[in-house]
Amino acid sequence: MNSSLKGVDANWVAYVGPIDFPEGGAAARRVLGVSQSLVLAGYKVTVVSGYLSARAVEGEATAIQPGIESVQINERSAEHLPKLLKFIKYFTMGRRSRDWLERQDCWPKAIIIYSGYSPYLLSFTGWAKKRGIKMIFDAVEWYAAESRLGFWMSPYLINTEFAMRYLVPKADGVICISSALQHYYQAKKRPTVRIPPTLTLYEPTSTLDQLNRPKLGSGPIKLFYAGSPGKKDRLDKIAIAVAQVNKLRGKQEDLENLTVPQREIELHIIGLNQLEFNAYMEQSPESQKWYAVGGATAKIICHGRITHAEVSELLKQAHFTIFVRERNRVSEFGFPTKYVESMSLGCPVITNLTSDLGLYHSVETGVVVENTDLEEIQRCIFAVASLTESSYGEMQTHAWQVAVNNFDITIYANELKQFIEAQY
Repeated sequence: MNSSLKGVDANWVAYVGPIDFPEGGAAARRVLGVSQSLVLAGYKVTVVSGYLSARAVEGEATAIQPGIESVQINERSAEHLPKLLKFIKYFTMGRRSRDWLERQDCWPKAIIIYSGYSPYLLSFTGWAKKRGIKMIFDAVEWYAAESRLGFWMSPYLINTEFAMRYLVPKADGVICISSALQHYYQAKKRPTVRIPPTLTLYEPTSTLDQLNRPKLGSGPIKLFYAGSPGKKDRLDKIAIAVAQVNKLRGKQEDLENLTVPQREIELHIIGLNQLEFNAYMEQSPESQKWYAVGGATAKIICHGRITHAEVSELLKQAHFTIFVRERNRVSEFGFPTKYVESMSLGCPVITNLTSDLGLYHSVETGVVVENTDLEEIQRCIFAVASLTESSYGEMQTHAWQVAVNNFDITIYANELKQFIEAQY
């Protein structure tokens, strides 16, 4: 059909990006969560995924949930090419997804771009404007290099920096996962809406009791870390702190006036197998401390990479989830999905206050780590090992209530509708 003759379907939103959907980890869950809110607001959503799985037919729509369908397009067709050609081809990403939209009988009301950065934004911004389609960017992170040299040596970081500073401000609006991102784009005079990670796989149950949360009991206290630590999470310090606490267990010694508990601490790690964890600790700047406390014999259980459904099942056994992040642009501009998922299961969290966590996290919902010093992390683990059953039960209740009141998909439906329908 001649593009000049097409009309706009006022109830249709297209969500595009180079992600695996619906199976692609935190990225897919982010897109699904916002899409679910859009459906509740009265829209139908097509997720145009730039990842073509082996079992999918390119360009063929597949129903995911009522109101949400997925179309997979092979935007990663250059993976087999030499590095230089692959790099050149990278900057054409998004065009095949755009061509798929061009072939449809009508235009969507809005296009939301997730990730993709410069290639997708260059492919869609002018194209959408000419067709009267609102173009929105879903901003969920802002990576940074450790040094200026590291930045200039990374084409990916150059691409994302250029996109976030110069291309995203040309969008009609920005969905922001954090207040830091929202403040940045508000200063750029862009319409924004702040949407944190939301519950995407199920509706919250009506009572905490239905979640069958574990009691503290008399056995080991189970701490869970889920994810890939990279350089953002100080899993190394957490592991050392757990090993130190267990080494002191049963001894009548004090640490900063805290009596050493009798309870054993188990640290469960999801996302790394034992060999990967060992390699991670060997490369840590804290590796000498790890070996000094006998880390190789510490009570640490690695579950490797498992499906998200399996992660959710394992977290039902957790007394706490734990993660600690250095304060920097990456941690302040993003938002930890793992926090939302833990709270939605009524599982209290041990963490420090990066990003917007200060809006939700307190001593009522878990343990607040004041800084990333090893001694502070150790103090917090001592604290949970000394909890009473009643105080722990209150933490579980508060954690679940915070999730229901702040991270449910229903909360943001009206706000998203007003954002998309607004005249900019």
